Amino acid sequence: MGHFDSFGVAHCNYIGFDMSRFSSKWLNYLIKAFMAAAMCALLAYEFRQQQHLEEIWAAFKLQLQQANGWWLAGVVLLSPINWLAETLKWQPFVARIQDFSLRRGYAAVLAGISFSLFTPNRVGEFGGRILFVKPEHRWKAAIINFVGNLSQYLALLSGGILGAWYLLARIPDIDTGLVYVALSAIMVALGFMYYFYFNISVLIPIAKRIYLLRKLKKYVKDVRILEQFSREDLRKILIRALLRYAVYVLQYWMIARFFAIDIGFINSIAVVSTLYFIQTGIPLPAIAGLAARGGLAVYFWGLWGANEISCLAASFSLWIINLILPALCGTFFIFYVNITKAVGYDNETDVSP
Repeated sequence: MGHFDSFGVAHCNYIGFDMSRFSSKWLNYLIKAFMAAAMCALLAYEFRQQQHLEEIWAAFKLQLQQANGWWLAGVVLLSPINWLAETLKWQPFVARIQDFSLRRGYAAVLAGISFSLFTPNRVGEFGGRILFVKPEHRWKAAIINFVGNLSQYLALLSGGILGAWYLLARIPDIDTGLVYVALSAIMVALGFMYYFYFNISVLIPIAKRIYLLRKLKKYVKDVRILEQFSREDLRKILIRALLRYAVYVLQYWMIARFFAIDIGFINSIAVVSTLYFIQTGIPLPAIAGLAARGGLAVYFWGLWGANEISCLAASFSLWIINLILPALCGTFFIFYVNITKAVGYDNETDVSP
């Protein structure tokens, strides 16, 4: 039966009824519904912003009719490999601190893509991944994620510098001297990054000396997990980052061929690696930076006379295949996660993959 407290508020204590569990359950549903609605709304907005959407769609249908579908099929088939390589940079090392299967790791990575669409340079991807990690291990998992991200930046910068150097002589009306100085400075910085990467544990005493981090003493102690990364571990992570980078570059080349952009394999690889290099420095959310990416693609592919609509279509299609479709899959996996438990609101059983 119900009863009234001293303030006259009714309380339900019927057998089997738990108001706190009921409220957290519906809060879970509301959060997930909001996330799904936000993604759909922002996607709809981004599509409406595309001034050449009809021309892009016409170009897409034309290339399918001309039996170029094998190039597109190759791009789609490579996308799961791309995200598997990303998973293998992170999941095996999280599995050292908690039970964490490859399937769960893959679901976490896809969920992270959903979050990252709305943050600059996709820095929010870990927000989705932590939903699959036990609360007591999240700081350690964040540090492991940092190591994987650092390896990916090394791959992006290394390939990008080589591509940009190749393109310099082929870009008209540019102060090559100034650009060479900038690239040389980046190469020096890259050398330091490689040093710190393969000597990652040197960051432990540095972290302990940072005043702000000292205030977070109980978290700073988890930085010692960096000591667990052997040179062999770091080498494996970097190889997986390079594999993922190679897959990305190959996908872009294949989608360009699908839209009849054929400027030669070496030129194409140089253009793609330079595009990724520059995009890395654009602090825009993945879902809002499409126009900037399209403009860069038109410029660099246009150095060899590529059609503007084909350039925009290639950039837009790759964005759909490599980000939007995985993000939708990630949203599906999030629906199997108890978000209120993940943020410490309740103690229900987690049913995530």
